[in-house]
Amino acid sequence: MITDEPTVSIEPTKTRKPRTRSIVSWLALLAILIAVTCWFQLAHQQKKSRNNYSQLQNSFSQTQLTTTELSTAFNQLKNQVAQQTDQLTNLERAFNRSQASDSEQALDNTLNDVEHTVVQANLTLNYNDNIPAAITLLQTADNHLSRQTDANVFHLRNQLALTLVKLQAIAQPDLVGLLSQIAAVSAQVQHLPLFALADKTAQFKTKALATTPQNETWFAQGLRVSMETLKSLVIIRHRDQTITPLLNPQQEQFLRQNLCLMLQQASWAVLQHNQAIYQYSLNQAKIWLQHYFADNEQATIALNAQLTALATVNIAPNTPDLTPLLQSIHDLQQSNSLQMNHTAPVKVVTGAVSKATPVGAVV
Repeated sequence: MITDEPTVSIEPTKTRKPRTRSIVSWLALLAILIAVTCWFQLAHQQKKSRNNYSQLQNSFSQTQLTTTELSTAFNQLKNQVAQQTDQLTNLERAFNRSQASDSEQALDNTLNDVEHTVVQANLTLNYNDNIPAAITLLQTADNHLSRQTDANVFHLRNQLALTLVKLQAIAQPDLVGLLSQIAAVSAQVQHLPLFALADKTAQFKTKALATTPQNETWFAQGLRVSMETLKSLVIIRHRDQTITPLLNPQQEQFLRQNLCLMLQQASWAVLQHNQAIYQYSLNQAKIWLQHYFADNEQATIALNAQLTALATVNIAPNTPDLTPLLQSIHDLQQSNSLQMNHTAPVKVVTGAVSKATPVGAVV
């Protein structure tokens, strides 16, 4: 059986060569553009790299120059630090010398004050025998020395302390009490009875009248009184002194005044701490008292005992000699003067510090 099928006509394929060439051309052009662009970028990068390299070389050269300058500045600073260290050392030595010189000068001034004070204390002891004043002066001298720390001062203070102990151990008389006692004795002089016959006659007459019997007649009484009076004319008394004539009223007044003046002289000796005049005045007063006044009267006996007690008082006790102390002060002054002369002043040379070389900034 024959069927009718559609007939497919097959046409022959046509070639598209021009279109393919166009694409290839565009691709080639694009590649060329890309190559040119890459070349330009590479050339730009090379130029930039060359510029950077040149800058790095310049920076390296400037860094080397800066390093050299820093090294030079460091050496200069190092030398300046060494110079400053030497100057500080010299200044420290000068300061220590100055302090030592000031200390020696202060010690010299203190020793001068102490010497003046001890000389005053020595004069007070030798001429016034005023122990409390001398103790006060020596304590003042020790107070001056207490501000010093020199080792030699300790020995001097030890001598001062020993001297103060000796002075404080001395028994000091009660000068006010002595003056009061002498004044009381002087006041009693005006009431002392003189050695006279009339006093004894009156005494025996009073005794005879006191022993009169009650039933005695006037004739017997007169006879007895006459006998007693006659007995009183002859008095036997043992006296070591030579017999002196009786004094008239004017001589008696002179005697009492001289005795008061002698006691006043004893008072002056107490104030002046003069033991010799004090002893002489009291002994002379005792001699006059025993020679001219009734030594068997109670007032005379009491006054003589008071003068004897006053004469035993030592108003000028022995005081220590301050000459060794003054010699020690003088020796310490000489030693300190030698140290001051040996201390030579230190000359310190100070120079201006130069500024370091300025360092350029790295660009």
